[in-house]
Amino acid sequence: MKMYTANALATDRIRGVEELTANSWPALNTLVYDGWLLRFARNYTRRANSISALYASSLDIEDKLTYCEAAYSARQQPTLFKLTSACQPADLDSILEDRGYAVSGPSMVMTHADLSTIPAPDHQDVQLLAEATPAWIDAYMTMNEIAPQHLATMRDLLAQIRLPKAFAFVLNDGVPVALGLAVVEREYVGFYDIVVDAQQRGRGWGRQLMLNLLHFAKEHGATRAYLQVLGDNSRAVRLYSGLGFVPTYDYWYRTKDFTQ
Repeated sequence: MKMYTANALATDRIRGVEELTANSWPALNTLVYDGWLLRFARNYTRRANSISALYASSLDIEDKLTYCEAAYSARQQPTLFKLTSACQPADLDSILEDRGYAVSGPSMVMTHADLSTIPAPDHQDVQLLAEATPAWIDAYMTMNEIAPQHLATMRDLLAQIRLPKAFAFVLNDGVPVALGLAVVEREYVGFYDIVVDAQQRGRGWGRQLMLNLLHFAKEHGATRAYLQVLGDNSRAVRLYSGLGFVPTYDYWYRTKDFTQ
């Protein structure tokens, strides 16, 4: 995977987008510990169950790691760090590697700097919902093959989002073919859970989904956008690049199983 670790991108800009993602996809419980955010959501999604080392530390790093590992082990969860080139301390990735943490989920953030250039959508058979309805959640779980045991946690997590948002359905002959979530904070919109039904891919539904959500975001004051995508998801990268998004920085996870 080509890396976009932002030689020219300021650390504070990466941190700013990471703050937006933490607010737009909240955990069920968050502990703030010496500049780090420890997030917990019953092990549903890596984003909501990982440690973001966003700010400068003052405590001994070994003591901090011991504390974090104990906190996640107490919940019978692996200790999981979400890492970027802006993490504090700067050598955290190598420290975690030496401690036995394995890399997983290499991904990147793509951003759009000027939503005024976004064209209007062509497909109008779209529902934009203020909250996640049972039908939206059921369709999302089906399209993404989410295990049933995560249903209650997913409902609780989505209910935590207290920012302007839209849960979108793209319909074809009345049947959902794509869905996603847009969350607006400040002048940014973030995109989550963008998915097209496996039998409907390659027909432009993902583009129409994004255009409708971008139109919603512009109506709610957004002028810029960001999204997160797995680095090996070439189909999604092509879709977002075609809308004017550009790779901006990488993030990845390091994980270590909990101990009994």
